[in-house]
Amino acid sequence: MKSLRVVPQQTLISALREKVLAWRQGEGLTIEAVAIEIVKHYYDNRYNAMLDIEFQTGEGGDAYRAARTNADRISRWLDDVGKTNVLLPANLVPVVMGALPMRWRLAFAADLLAPLGLEVSIAKTSAVEASLSCLLASLAKESGEGIAAFGQLLERTNPAALQEALIELEEGGAAMAKAKAMVLQLLEASKCQDNANSKSAG
Repeated sequence: MKSLRVVPQQTLISALREKVLAWRQGEGLTIEAVAIEIVKHYYDNRYNAMLDIEFQTGEGGDAYRAARTNADRISRWLDDVGKTNVLLPANLVPVVMGALPMRWRLAFAADLLAPLGLEVSIAKTSAVEASLSCLLASLAKESGEGIAAFGQLLERTNPAALQEALIELEEGGAAMAKAKAMVLQLLEASKCQDNANSKSAG
């Protein structure tokens, strides 16, 4: 039985350019705004300590001009139509990927790995685990205090008790809203992962 092979339909750079364009159009960003995010990711993650590539930072000068210069440079690198030189250096691919929103990062990774018979999976990082643990502790605390304050109304319903119950219930609701937002965020990331893998498989 022959294994199913997914034949790549575009180059790595054109696939990455497509995701950058989708990001721009989806969020209504200018190419300068995209360049700012890519350059920020580059320096925030200290890629400059490994790579001999420098970008204009605009510190002490014209920030827009720096962004425009970086945008022109990145655009040239991502344009591989009809040319084989002045292209995005391979070591900068993770930089551009890292600047992409999760949905487009997943889509690009799926395009990249599908021809190799591999699928994309979102790693459950320590940061995510820490956030979940923190939210769980807050949810348990605030919900418990809200229930306790509400229970006190069985004994007294004076203004002070009612005000205390209101405050505790609002804090419990806020903790619940934060937990719900985290669940929705993880659910969206999971859906993006499934969509990216299914599109690449198709």
